[in-house]
Amino acid sequence: LYNYPGWSNPDLKPETGMNYEVGANHQLLEKVAGSISFYFLQMKDEIWIDPATWATKNLGKTNHIGSELEISGEVTDGLSCKLGYAWQNAIFASGDNKDNTLTLIPRNKVTLQANYVTDFGPVAGFQVDSMGKRYTDETNDYSIDGYTLVSLNFGWHWKMVELWSKITNLFDTQYVECGFGGAFGNFVYPGAGRTLQAGIRLR
Repeated sequence: LYNYPGWSNPDLKPETGMNYEVGANHQLLEKVAGSISFYFLQMKDEIWIDPATWATKNLGKTNHIGSELEISGEVTDGLSCKLGYAWQNAIFASGDNKDNTLTLIPRNKVTLQANYVTDFGPVAGFQVDSMGKRYTDETNDYSIDGYTLVSLNFGWHWKMVELWSKITNLFDTQYVECGFGGAFGNFVYPGAGRTLQAGIRLR
């Protein structure tokens, strides 16, 4: 219930909550399916990181209201796509910061994926991740901008051999992954630039 030595909080309480959720799945077309869900989560003593001290702490009462939408299907033989959208309003429900947004939680998030697979081995795909603005302090005085990243993946399967490669942040976008705001300003941590990974697997 507490973090690393030096940033510990032995008085930390366990978090509890009640979650209410309703959703539906539907076959929109022969090869296209969709799902949608809505939820309301009430938390008490939610455990969070205090950006000023890096210690875990209890936030008191918080509410998480959100919705998730996903559409997936086959465009052609071998080509599949998936689009996901998530909306969340996570706020303090008590204390000095009542009705303020919790830190580092975006209001909107979008994911788009496409993958192409053939019978004779090659695999190719891409993914787009878009995240909205996030606050870095509990008073909502500081924030970090949203960003959009594009990734590509390629592979080849042949019998027991699998070759794979992935390029993340294809366009070398400069963005902020996380940060914290406080009395001394807004401190941010830049995200990774264009990154290439590749490997081989034997099955």
